[in-house]
This record gives sequence, C-alpha cells and structure tokens, in this order.
Amino acid sequence: IRDSVAWESSREYFYWRAKRRMLEDDFVSQLCAASPSLGKDGAVGVLQAMYGGDYDDDKAIVSFIESSAADLEAKVKSTKAAGVQSQIEALQKELESIDFQ
Repeated sequence: IRDSVAWESSREYFYWRAKRRMLEDDFVSQLCAASPSLGKDGAVGVLQAMYGGDYDDDKAIVSFIESSAADLEAKVKSTKAAGVQSQIEALQKELESIDFQ
C-alpha cells in the first residue's frame, strides 16, 4: 500500500496505477527474458534510470513508457545482444581451457 486515496478520486488513481503496473511489468518481463541474470530489481532499475524523474508518479511513468516505446525496445534488444555476447565469451573461455590431447 503506497497511499490513502479519497473515494472521489479512487477510480482515476487505480486506473493510472494499474496501467503503469501493466506497462512496467511488460517491459521488466521482456528485459528479464533478454538477460535472466539481470533479475526483476535490476530491470526495474534500468527503467528508473531511463526515466530519470519521479518514479512514484504513475501517470508520468505511463506517459514515458508509451512515448518511449522505441527506446525501450532498443534497450531490450541491446541487453539481449550483450547477454548473448557474454555467453559466447564464457563459452570461448571454457573451450580454450579444455585440453584436447
């Protein structure tokens, strides 16, 4: 529970809260799928860093996610590429350590 909400404004409050959570969870899921080692907290941290504003403002977060869809998608792709590169390097090191004699 983050806040007490007056009945008169509860519908609007929960609309923005739910919309933000759905958009945020979608991005976090995509980022975690791209790099499982990142974890949920790390993925949320990436979104916070990209936003750079008041992370408690649900309406502003929704606006940011919707207007920055291309940037967020690019971040997911670059994170996936970095993860794959890291796996390749780890496998290369493992391969080099094997004695084939």
